[in-house]
Amino acid sequence: MEKIELGRVAVMVTERCNLRCRLCAPMTPYWTNTHDIPLERLEQAMEELFAIAKKVGKFSVGGGGEPFLSKTLFGFLELLLQYQDRVDKFDIVTNGTVIPDEHLLSVLAKFDDMKVIVDDYGAGVSVNFERTCQALEGAGIPTERRKNNADTSHYDGWFDMLEVVDPPRTEEQAKEIFDQCIFSRDLRCNVVYDGKIFPCSRALAFHRLEQVPKEKDVYMDLFAQEKTAEEKRDELLRHIGAEFFPVCAYCQGGLRSHQRHVPAEQLGRT
Repeated sequence: MEKIELGRVAVMVTERCNLRCRLCAPMTPYWTNTHDIPLERLEQAMEELFAIAKKVGKFSVGGGGEPFLSKTLFGFLELLLQYQDRVDKFDIVTNGTVIPDEHLLSVLAKFDDMKVIVDDYGAGVSVNFERTCQALEGAGIPTERRKNNADTSHYDGWFDMLEVVDPPRTEEQAKEIFDQCIFSRDLRCNVVYDGKIFPCSRALAFHRLEQVPKEKDVYMDLFAQEKTAEEKRDELLRHIGAEFFPVCAYCQGGLRSHQRHVPAEQLGRT
């Protein structure tokens, strides 16, 4: 069986986050009963993924939640070391609140090409930004200090995608949204959540919050026992080559023409 190449994959290691960002793309502040993804589930997902993918361009540890909170992060990183020859670049995005301990720093330092992106949402939010950066840099781990405020945010700020479009768009309108959306066209994350691959973090939120009809909640299931590896490969090919997804009909979309908002505005704060 010929395996495929993926441009980018983002694997969620925890649902938990210590911030409550109002416009969080995966909407984790609105989730209930949050938990870390069990290590055995992460391991199974990687076995299934790399059984059909020969190469991943960028592998992001995250996609939602604060990865440095995850009690399974260390074990997952150790697991990923065996796939280094199948991945061009690794990265982790953290919110500048959790200082990594020596245990975590030691495994991060084992990667040939791992970068940690530390977001700075300001002194009142990213309360340990400087100490987090110093810990990473002191351990020799490539670190990007990313200023993420109203003036310097990447993509010029955050999108407001909270509201579900009702009534939903037509298929033609959904295709148009998909075609212009930064998340589908620029980022193309392929977010892996508990063995399911979603086209973006907002699609994951639709699923987790049960915001769309089940027939519109489309994802690629790596754990589907009734399918062979070849069938899963073909399904993933259709997934990454899709012209749009049914959930696009319900999504506000992240279009370049849309208004931007200050990043990391916290719920409950005035």
